[in-house]
Amino acid sequence: METHTRTHTYAVVTAAGEPLCAETFPNSAPGRARAIAWAARRTGADLEALWVVEGAGSYGAQLSRAAAATGYQVIEGSSPVVWCMSGDPSSV
Repeated sequence: METHTRTHTYAVVTAAGEPLCAETFPNSAPGRARAIAWAARRTGADLEALWVVEGAGSYGAQLSRAAAATGYQVIEGSSPVVWCMSGDPSSV
């Protein structure tokens, strides 16, 4: 995820690095809820999908907490992606 004050841009990418889709949502509680639902639809609601959030400790902090509360693993990253994967995140 690429995070900004007003919007967050989400991308779903396979473990092999193949981009599948991207979308921008408002950085608000309803926007984050819509984004998590959007990502769940595109990943088959697979809780093994790894969320890599740019700015997880700043602009992406609320998103990181919301995604983690849903059951996703969230890590800080410099590139705006959601890794769709099954298995061990250390294998990426």
